Amino acid sequence: VDGGCAPGAPRVVEQGISGPSAIALDPDGTSVYWARATPSDGYAVVRLQKGTAAPTIVATGLSYVNAMQVGSSAIFVTTADGRVSSISPKTGGGAARAFLPIGTQPQGLAIAGDQLYWTDWGGGSGGGAVHVANLDGSGLQTPYGGLSSPEGIAVSGGTLVVTQFDQGHDVIVGSIDGGATTSFQTDPNSAPGPVVLLDGGPAIWGDIAQGGLFRLDLDGGQPQSIGGATGSGGITALAVDDAYVYWVLVTRGGTSGTLAATTFDGARTAQITGNLACPVGVVADGQCVYWVNAGVCADAFHDYQAEAGTGSAMSVERPR
Repeated sequence: VDGGCAPGAPRVVEQGISGPSAIALDPDGTSVYWARATPSDGYAVVRLQKGTAAPTIVATGLSYVNAMQVGSSAIFVTTADGRVSSISPKTGGGAARAFLPIGTQPQGLAIAGDQLYWTDWGGGSGGGAVHVANLDGSGLQTPYGGLSSPEGIAVSGGTLVVTQFDQGHDVIVGSIDGGATTSFQTDPNSAPGPVVLLDGGPAIWGDIAQGGLFRLDLDGGQPQSIGGATGSGGITALAVDDAYVYWVLVTRGGTSGTLAATTFDGARTAQITGNLACPVGVVADGQCVYWVNAGVCADAFHDYQAEAGTGSAMSVERPR
């Protein structure tokens, strides 16, 4: 199915690319976007419109793209040059417009309503923060500061969940307006990374260092393991639909990465495909699962060092 997926073996939707790094779905369900390197003009954001055979370039000239989210009228990215930028129109022909840069290392992104939230490492231990701005770039605020390498971020309703993989190795739950937070400690050898927050439900995150998958019910209790592949590598990205949390696992220095689906209670896990070359991003739309492979990974900690031309973007039908 052009621009979509089919049962059975994964389908390659773009191959022979360099350094794909982030992937996102359009909220209207029509398109999938991912970032990858170009031969001479930095990083590009490309768009695959469902029902078409090949992706098209939306924007170029970006630095390495750490994270990407798509809103109703623009694409938002955090990049390695310290920028948070919007790209419009989403179909191409526009340019990236940088928000007022705040810190040195913006990381995770989340859209909630008409606001954009992001984490920022801030250049060192204790210098991290969570920032929020309106989608037009106005109203910039910092509801939380003094964090240690905040990585993943998820927002639902009035709740915000942030993972810290440095020093604290914890997961922070707070309000989108700032104020008091609750911190949940994890294993000191772990590194909480990507996180999703189900509507009215739990937070689920993956461990970048150890490969575990964890769930936290926000109405009480402590983090619980619901699977993953502890000790096998690092979970680099998560996605959810109405039935599963999807996760991609990187194995250091190898090409034996995994794409799997786990039910929200951890009762069932299905490996969708294996032997992946450094999977670093995943999205799901209820019918298809899309992911990007960066090539041969050197490390799961933001140091993918993929070989040029070895990356790909893939799709497959979700488990039944």
